Amino acid sequence: MFGQLGGTEAWIGIRPWRAMTDLTTLPNIGDKLAEELQRVGITSAEQLVEAGSVEAALLITRGRPLTGYNLLYALEGAVRAVRCHSIPKGDRARVRAEYDGRLARAHR
Repeated sequence: MFGQLGGTEAWIGIRPWRAMTDLTTLPNIGDKLAEELQRVGITSAEQLVEAGSVEAALLITRGRPLTGYNLLYALEGAVRAVRCHSIPKGDRARVRAEYDGRLARAHR
């Protein structure tokens, strides 16, 4: 639906009772980011988890490079149902590398 990212590993940390909730109930997702997600067709927590943080970031930025990775970390935290500051450095690096790799492949 949204791409090959996310999948079952993206369900780590998300509580099943939150799966179909309003996006703004997720950590790191305020009104503005929820509006951006809805603009690209992601309207529920379940859809965000299915898409994954990298795919969601690529959709929001329309495949343009990020000026910083805060958006990506906020989305990853929301997928995991944790504050973005709680994501371990190694996991941040993995998500950042995945985003950069997808972006590079898209611009070939």
